[in-house]
Amino acid sequence: MPNNFRSFLAIDINDKTKSKIAILQKYLKNTDINLKYVDLDNIHLTLKFFGSINSNQLEEIKDKISIVLKNYSSFNLNIQSTGVFPSNNNIKVIWVGVKENNIENSKTINNNSIENTYLNSLFNDLDFQFNQLGFKAEKKFSPHLTIARVKNKLNSNDKQAINDILNKFKRKRFGNIEFNKITIKKSVLTSKGPIYSDLKSFYLD
Repeated sequence: MPNNFRSFLAIDINDKTKSKIAILQKYLKNTDINLKYVDLDNIHLTLKFFGSINSNQLEEIKDKISIVLKNYSSFNLNIQSTGVFPSNNNIKVIWVGVKENNIENSKTINNNSIENTYLNSLFNDLDFQFNQLGFKAEKKFSPHLTIARVKNKLNSNDKQAINDILNKFKRKRFGNIEFNKITIKKSVLTSKGPIYSDLKSFYLD
């Protein structure tokens, strides 16, 4: 492993859910719009992008994750709904949504009330710990799975076609996953796209 490497923390998605996401990607591909599709094997929910780190930082990150996960147990996530970033008129990213199964949580972060969801609470606890290591705090957490990115400027017909397809899948449930593991991953950029490998997985009871 080189001295520095790109890394991020993620939740993996099961194959059954990916196969249903592939159906949405197929609909989009049939439009012939020039999009860059995320390989099914690379689809994941990002909890934190660390950027370029070294081995010492990796060990510090592992310690922080272990501390946080002592307060959490496994729970279920629904993969449902569709959308774009930043807006329907300025499409850069196409995504599938992630929602939990209405688990309430009354935790607070730094004495500030947060939205009563288990996933958001976990994200904020992790982000707080990572900030202590010098990583920039995240402004907002919008749980999603990126399935495609826009390569070139879209015309109005392209935008309409994408939005029409996403509206058809708006209420679609792509799957349900048991969130019982998070993984630190290494990312190597290549001309054919990024290659991910697992560095360390952490399991929730």
